[in-house]
Amino acid sequence: MHTATNYYLFSMAISDLLLLAFGMPDEIQLLWMGQPYIFGEEFCFIRGFTAEISTNASILTIAAFTVERYIGICHPLRSHTMSQLGRVIRFIAIIWVVATACAVPIAIQYGIVYKEDGMGKKDLSTASCVIKNRLRMVFEISSVLFFVAPMLLIIVLYVFIAIQLKRSARLARNVPSLSSHSCSTNDGSRNKSVIKMLVAVVIAFFLCFAPHQAQRLMAVHADPRNTLAVKMFNVLHNISGISYYISTCVNPILYHIFSNRFRQAFRVS
Repeated sequence: MHTATNYYLFSMAISDLLLLAFGMPDEIQLLWMGQPYIFGEEFCFIRGFTAEISTNASILTIAAFTVERYIGICHPLRSHTMSQLGRVIRFIAIIWVVATACAVPIAIQYGIVYKEDGMGKKDLSTASCVIKNRLRMVFEISSVLFFVAPMLLIIVLYVFIAIQLKRSARLARNVPSLSSHSCSTNDGSRNKSVIKMLVAVVIAFFLCFAPHQAQRLMAVHADPRNTLAVKMFNVLHNISGISYYISTCVNPILYHIFSNRFRQAFRVS
């Protein structure tokens, strides 16, 4: 199980656990009790901070292991140096440093907000953890850097990977000695199995986080006086609230479905 791909998947597991550990208590309190928010200003910041770190680290990790697979399949001579475990660990460390640093501008906007009572004083019973000090263009930049751009890169790389796999299959059919070579056949089937699993992970990430990104941008740009916009925002808010946490538990299911190695290691452990 000590492979470059599995190290990247382990990084994703850590980001999922981070989101669950700091996000779920907040969500449960909101569903059961509503207002007031009881965890305080510090946890409000930590919750936003860790959620953003988790999201950033997940998409960067997906992009990183897509690049690793692309190099392994399309440039196999380079993969011997690029896929060394020491180098992979350094890449993962860089991913988490970048994810953490870029989460700060989002997290510092969160705080406890109160409504005013009839005498113009803060009504403590209305405390809620929301965006308190909005910074211009931060959400837009974050969506581009940690959703749109990585997804475009991933799509392009998987197109190149698919082209290369088709070329290899065509070459194996045309050259009988290659198609009968057990090592190349095993490598090809292993590559296809890994690619299927990683494509499933990418699709799951997109389906789980696209509503979240759309809802967040609507919260910044939608006109609250527009009834249709408010209805769309509420629908996206409900969908993203579910899909955001589904993302934390769907990956192990995908690994079990697509990876024989994962199933075997899971049974042994």
